[in-house]
Amino acid sequence: LISPSTMWLCLQFHDAFTFLTHTYAVDRLPALVERFFVTPAHHRVHHDVRVHKNFGGIFIIWDVMLGTFLDEDEY
Repeated sequence: LISPSTMWLCLQFHDAFTFLTHTYAVDRLPALVERFFVTPAHHRVHHDVRVHKNFGGIFIIWDVMLGTFLDEDEY
């Protein structure tokens, strides 16, 4: 349904975004980004074994809407 070059571009974006969310080199991003997208701060909460929150892959807004969001500063 889509061209191979479009698929390749989407996979490259996904890999770059995954690397960004898994890095500890980035502390907090601007508030507008943190409001809608998964950021390293949100993803650190996701990997904490004590809580089961922040399941979104790209958009954190789904966790906010479904009540599964927890900010890094709140726990």
